[in-house]
Amino acid sequence: MHPIPQLIPGHLQPPCAHPSLAKLVNHCEAFDKICQPASELDDPDDDFLAWLVEELWALTQKICAEIDVLERVPSLQATLREIRHHHFEPKVLRWYRMNDEFDRFWTKPAGYSGDYHTIELLCQNEPPLARFEDVFLNHLLRCTMARQHWNKVLAHTKFLLRVLETSTNTYVKILDAGCGPSHDVRETMRWLQHECMGEMLLTDLDPQALRFSKAKLKNVRHGINFSFAQEDVLKTVRRLHQQGEAGTFDAIIFGGLFDYIPDRVLRLVLKQSRHLLKTSGEMLFSQVSRDNPDRTFMKWFGDWELIERSEDDLTALCTEAEIPAEQVCMWRERSNCAILCHIAKQGPPKYHARA
Repeated sequence: MHPIPQLIPGHLQPPCAHPSLAKLVNHCEAFDKICQPASELDDPDDDFLAWLVEELWALTQKICAEIDVLERVPSLQATLREIRHHHFEPKVLRWYRMNDEFDRFWTKPAGYSGDYHTIELLCQNEPPLARFEDVFLNHLLRCTMARQHWNKVLAHTKFLLRVLETSTNTYVKILDAGCGPSHDVRETMRWLQHECMGEMLLTDLDPQALRFSKAKLKNVRHGINFSFAQEDVLKTVRRLHQQGEAGTFDAIIFGGLFDYIPDRVLRLVLKQSRHLLKTSGEMLFSQVSRDNPDRTFMKWFGDWELIERSEDDLTALCTEAEIPAEQVCMWRERSNCAILCHIAKQGPPKYHARA
């Protein structure tokens, strides 16, 4: 292992020889040494690429572990920034950004990380592995954040399917706010076995997400009329109230929307959304918890940060939104990273589907 003074560029020296400083730099060097020759291969074979996926993922996890340690030491933050600039970015991040999907986190074509295109990508079960750059897409799709998203999509699908199946002989009305690529809606329509009568309003602030969803749902039947609106969630619920639609919705669903919404807005959204529901209506939303093992990976490798909350946080927000505790049910999806929250206006919630 090289001594610390040789590893920290310039005149800046760490106030203490913390072992994680050298480990982090050495992991970055090792990452670069593997990627340099691998990137020059014209036609890498499957076995080599599979080995590369595992080897670089192991190093990625080690890098994140050392960053986690160092970020908890206030006196080392200046040194950590130097390492990021002189070692992590040129010797690790640049290889990840060779993959166009990963580079989207940094170029942010929709104005933010985690747009509809990325969310749709997270629903892929078998990513390609034919080129050097594919290694890094495999890393994205194997992380816990990808698994928790797919688990949430499955829970949303089950929720929507149950709402539609129990409304066979009645007109059903559903709001999907922050719909993104509407993968859950498409899965619901694929699984639905009978015709329904009703409408589903899909809203999103991103016009590209709406165009994508509209194209994907264009030929879907089952008696559901889809409509689309480009607006943020608070504007949506306020507009619906102003149009006299309070008490008319059978179900409201929010995807990963609340991971980006501050508490003050979330309280208003929950309060006003509940009033949009029929007496028998229900809501489902998801929330990334504080038990997020990919926090550092998302922040350092993807410039992607979320608002994380606990069950206690969500309970307090529901209470402040005047939602009685007996109407609320929460559980974790299988990765234990995200919380699912079901609200039944009549209460207590009868729906609980662990995804």
